[in-house]
Formats: sequence, C-alpha cells, structure tokens
Amino acid sequence: MNKYACYLSTPGAYGWGRCSENVAPFLRNDGVFVGETTMLRPPEVDAEIALSAISDFRFQYTSDKMGKKNVGYGFIENNILAKQHAYYADRLWDRIVCGSSWMKEWLSEAVEVDCDIVIQGVDLNEFRPEAKQGVSLPDTFTVGSFGKFEFRKGQDIVIKAMSLFQQMHPEVQLSYNWTNPWTGLIREFAWNSNTLVRMPYSLQDNLYTGQGAEFFDAVLAKNKVQNTYNTWRWPMRDAYLSCDVILFPNRCEAGTNLCLMEALECGIPCIVTNATGHTDITRFIEYPHKDLLLNCGKNKVFYQGDTPLGEWCDPCLDEVVSKLEQAYRMRDELAKRRTTRGLSESLTWKETARGLFDSMKTLDHKK
Repeated sequence: MNKYACYLSTPGAYGWGRCSENVAPFLRNDGVFVGETTMLRPPEVDAEIALSAISDFRFQYTSDKMGKKNVGYGFIENNILAKQHAYYADRLWDRIVCGSSWMKEWLSEAVEVDCDIVIQGVDLNEFRPEAKQGVSLPDTFTVGSFGKFEFRKGQDIVIKAMSLFQQMHPEVQLSYNWTNPWTGLIREFAWNSNTLVRMPYSLQDNLYTGQGAEFFDAVLAKNKVQNTYNTWRWPMRDAYLSCDVILFPNRCEAGTNLCLMEALECGIPCIVTNATGHTDITRFIEYPHKDLLLNCGKNKVFYQGDTPLGEWCDPCLDEVVSKLEQAYRMRDELAKRRTTRGLSESLTWKETARGLFDSMKTLDHKK
C-alpha cells in the first residue's frame, strides 16, 4: 500500500487537468504515488493518505481510489448549495484544501473538518512578458476576455460593456477565448433572468456548444459587438499578449482564476473584480494594476430557475465601461507596465505541490 497517493484528474487543457499535470512531477519527487482517476467502481482504500479532487458542492470523491485518511482539494463556487451538503464534507474527508481564502472563509463556517488553502501556480517558463510569436492583430486598442463561457465568469458583462465601449470607440477590438465543452454551464446564461446578453438560441435548441467559432460569433453578432477575434486555436500566451488590457468582471472564482494569473505573468494590465478568489492575487503589495480594480458592492444571490447558483459579487456595468475608458486613455502608460511581471514569484506550481504535500503530511501526523 502506498504511503501517499494523489488522484486529482487526468491531464488536460482545462483547470483540473492543468493543475494535475503541473503538480504531478513535484509530488512524485516527494515520493507521492500519482495515479489516474476513474469512477467506474466504488472507492477502495489504496493508500495511507490520499489526495483527491472534490467533485462539486456535494463533496463527493472523483476517484475509485481513496486512503485510510483523505485530503480533498476543491474549487467550489456554489457556496449556498455547498453549505446544505456540509454533512458529506465531514463524512467523506479528513481535511479539505481550498483554492482561495474566499472559499476557506465560507466553508470553515459550514463544516467541522479542518480547512486549508493552496493557491494554484503559473508556469513561469511559458508565461512571460515577451513579444508574441506567430500571431498578430491590427494595431489598435485590443480588449481581451478569457475563461470558460459561463455565467459566474461574467462574459455577459464583457459583451455588454464592449458593445457600449465600441459605440464611443468603433475601432476597438475584442480578443477572446471562451471555449467550454460543458454545455450545461453555457446554458446558465439562458436560465438566468439577470443576464445582460441576448442569446442566439432558446433553451430548447441543441446548439449550445463552445467547441468552435460559430456559436460565439452568433452571440457577439446578436449583441452588436464588432471587430472580434476568437483566439481559441492560439497558444494562450500569444492570446494574452495580443491585448492591451484584459477584462475579468468575474462574479465568482473559488480559485484565483488561472487565466488572470497567466495574463498577469505575461505583464498584461487587467481590469479585475476585487472580490472572491481574485483577492488572493490583488492583495499583494506589488500588484501593479490597483487603479483598474472593480470595487464591487454587496454580494447577490444568483439563481438558475429556483436553484441558487451562489452568493457572489455583482459587478457594476457602468464601472466596467468606465474602467475600459480609463485604460483606453492611459494606454501609453499601460504599455510601459508590460515590461514587468504582475505576480509574486512565489505563485508557482512547485509551491502549489508543496502546499498540497504539506497538507497530506499534516494529516499524517494528526492523531
């Protein structure tokens, strides 16, 4: 039987996959067995201490392997639903590692199990403030938007803000990658009565797919946004570097928003909601874009039908447009900021792996 084992996720292009792929080598160096995950069978004990991904607000295992003691690593945005399922957290896990201070704060009030924080890292070899390679856009002011197309990430705010911003500055362009294979998340826009965008299809249509350009072309056209470039086939580093400023009006991040962290490491100025998981990044003294923070007011409960998605921040559209205008006016100043990275050098995948391993060792030593 293994002493320590890790079953996070299969390596892939999205959050969990990228996290697993990047921390695995460092965990192996610490003697942790890193295995593949599957839920084809009921979980069976395979290690003394096992680290696994938490499924969602129901706190279930995502692997058929477990330990005598179990550490769950989670990024849970649906804080209202999660509190209703706190019983499972205490029953299934011996320790929970949260992706942000925001998540730990509300979760610690709901569960009895010990909670910790481990922030995701950035590959400093890939994401750096150098000239982009192999791609180019017309030489005009470019706003970026990156992250899976889902309601909590606020692409409806991006679309509405860009529509208004382009009325003042028609030459401004949008560079984006909203690819999302989970169509249920895309449908949250159609479900939510508070959304600012007009979707091109009804809930009954079978056209909710984020795997190509046509769907997003239709969304943007429906909302009269012009001069758009879907960079879904570009390397993410080149996509970030195509922008003068990147907009993240995210309603909620249970982690620290990997796209935000990578863009900042490339030296790109960002307009960011100063709330939920983002605050673990924006709180750094050396954070270079405090003048572009979106200072959200009171939190708001957002719903899908009668089901609460979560209690999240509520970005103000007028403030977003104002910050875009501010960035446009100071674009020469923002260009000078691109010569330096925007994060603490401690935010690396090596440090993420160290934090996860420390949580496992702490549990090992706990009587």
